[in-house]
Amino acid sequence: MRIYLVSPDKVGKYPGILFYSDIYQLGSPITRLADHLAGYGFVVAAPEIYHRQLPIGTVIEPTDIGKIQGNEAARKTDYIRV
Repeated sequence: MRIYLVSPDKVGKYPGILFYSDIYQLGSPITRLADHLAGYGFVVAAPEIYHRQLPIGTVIEPTDIGKIQGNEAARKTDYIRV
């Protein structure tokens, strides 16, 4: 699973956030938000959520076709209820 990992520039210990993306995966809106959160002092890990349904590195475009593709991948994704 590919993970976008970003942390504050200054070396140190910081709280972490597991940043679960929307149906479009790790597109620029998600990576920009992760970068923004890191600027506030968080280590942010954003996993590629459809790594079992789509080729590694797939970014789904925020279009009507992309919405269909993202929703289809979401339906195929197994999850565990806690």
